[in-house]
Amino acid sequence: MNGCHVLLLALLLLWSGIARASWEQIGPEGGDVRHVIQSQSDPNDLWAFSHSGPTIVLRSLDGGSSWAVAGSFDNLEHCAAVSPNGTLYAGGESAFMFSTDMGVSWTSILTGSIYWYGVAVSPDDPDIVFGTGYRSEGSTCIMCFMKSTDGGSSWTCSSVGAPNSYGQAMAVSETDPSVMFISGRCTVGGVSEPAVFRSTDGGGSWTDVTPAAASAEANSYSVAVSPVDGNLVIFGTHFNIYRSTDCGSTWTRVTDFQYYNYSIAFSPADPGTVFAGGYGSAYRSTDAGVTWSSYSSGLPAQHLYSVTPHRTDVTKVYTGTLVGFWRSTSGGTSWSAANTGLYIGSVCAVGVSPTQPSELVMQVHDTGIWLTTDDGSNWTHPATPLTCGDFCSMAFSPAGSSTILALAGSG
Repeated sequence: MNGCHVLLLALLLLWSGIARASWEQIGPEGGDVRHVIQSQSDPNDLWAFSHSGPTIVLRSLDGGSSWAVAGSFDNLEHCAAVSPNGTLYAGGESAFMFSTDMGVSWTSILTGSIYWYGVAVSPDDPDIVFGTGYRSEGSTCIMCFMKSTDGGSSWTCSSVGAPNSYGQAMAVSETDPSVMFISGRCTVGGVSEPAVFRSTDGGGSWTDVTPAAASAEANSYSVAVSPVDGNLVIFGTHFNIYRSTDCGSTWTRVTDFQYYNYSIAFSPADPGTVFAGGYGSAYRSTDAGVTWSSYSSGLPAQHLYSVTPHRTDVTKVYTGTLVGFWRSTSGGTSWSAANTGLYIGSVCAVGVSPTQPSELVMQVHDTGIWLTTDDGSNWTHPATPLTCGDFCSMAFSPAGSSTILALAGSG
């Protein structure tokens, strides 16, 4: 056997050993949580979805105190919901996913040029599911409405908006499931404008009910219908919140520059309490959306992509951010991180000390620098020295571990 063959055999044996090796998650905890959904039978049973491909699905059985990986699917999750019978639904890019075993395994239904951004389950039938997003037709995108009557296995799709329109969220009235809303945006003369559409016949036809005053407010990520009053609708644009008491026929602006409003949700425990997620702040109304207050205590300076009120306790509410899961036990006035077992950070760069192998430094996407001196048993979060974005390479200086070198793409 010549030297080349010996080297090849050694490399194959080495790779075989690596492939069989077991791996342990050592942190740091946190990562990009885009959506949090809650069981309809047990409010302490939660699922969180990572914003990565494949999407990692995590489950908590104790209201977010601890997390464990339930499963994953090979797509980028944009929206999620859970039915009364426990089926989990998720919409992504050109595919719709569902799980009937609490998120462990997933069935993926390819949907071609349809991109999903909103999903809702009928309150009357857990197998009837609605969705919104957009359908790509060459260089044009059209807001669309999707419906399944067999638990997500097959879908019909109909256009809602004009060309260059995009669905972002949808809501179904619990008091009358034939009434539903889709919010999103449309492009008019090269300018993005928010849009909200209403159907009163289960999605058969749609009417544009966008408030004229909202035309310059860029986008809409959220819309919600009161669970006890089908005429009460809350519509969030990029800058403000609008309220309707006549099922979207007329609107009143109830905020003044309340940014983003990614998610709006009525509290099932107290429908007079409504939550919204912004940037670094959660917003709350205790008078069914008439007036709003902003709360940021304990929250990171990050986008709050989902706001999920506890089903039976109005003092508890959950949110997902770029840096993990946060929860409040004070009705949204103060918040704390709860990321035990939640390991979904995307590592951009790692450096190992040449003199102290137990010392590691890493850059985690969007969350900054993390440092450990004990092989990952404990992590510290030193301040990121620059604002130029994530580092693409990191190393300890050969002169000593007190000096760390980093390479960034710009800045």
